[in-house]
Amino acid sequence: MTLAIIHGYKDAIDKTRGPVKLTFPVNRVIPVNKKIKADNRIHTYQQVKTYIEKYDPIAVSTCFCRHEAKLIDPSDDCGKPNEVCMQFGMGAQFVIDRKMGRKIDREEALHILEISEEAGLVHAAINRQEIDFLCNCCSCHCMILKTALAQLKPGLALNSGFMPEWDRDLCTACGTCIERCPADALTAGAEDRPELNMDRCIGCSVCATGCPSEAIMMIERPGIPIPPVDQKALKEAIKASRK
Repeated sequence: MTLAIIHGYKDAIDKTRGPVKLTFPVNRVIPVNKKIKADNRIHTYQQVKTYIEKYDPIAVSTCFCRHEAKLIDPSDDCGKPNEVCMQFGMGAQFVIDRKMGRKIDREEALHILEISEEAGLVHAAINRQEIDFLCNCCSCHCMILKTALAQLKPGLALNSGFMPEWDRDLCTACGTCIERCPADALTAGAEDRPELNMDRCIGCSVCATGCPSEAIMMIERPGIPIPPVDQKALKEAIKASRK
């Protein structure tokens, strides 16, 4: 009951303020490496595996967005896996010490990524080259995605720097990619072939990982700025975008 009251109060405040307007991406998507086309340049900050190999300890905790929704309404369950949000280094130790999550090894961290990809979740982190957390987000509950998708052009508010490319010979027009897209960036076009709305595409590669005929690969998307190096650079970029 208390949580519902707090949540209701927060919703009331949010309605008076209106939707959050992003002038510079606060968060970013990290794509799935195995679905990036081989001739594309991939930086270390675009590879989830880089962070898993680099940091120790690594922790995993319950997605607080989906957890909050179920606490308020037990029936509000999208069926996505819950224990999939990861923390790295000092952030992981903070979570472990306070029993907000548990320590995991690199093998389990990679397994969590596979589970998340199969479920159609989006790898999202802070928009800087060094990260201390990785959320695996659904569009129905997670604030990172919900905030971005509320923007006029979600594809510019949250992006990985990549976009999908279809092999038309392999594509069977099954519609799986359209159903899985968390940003509603895909629609059925001529002959039920998928058509891409670049304004909405966040480059998450959920379409590619779910394609049964492996007809989709991710390629570099022009015009997406590289992530700021650190927190200071991110703050400066956000400040500059508001002038």
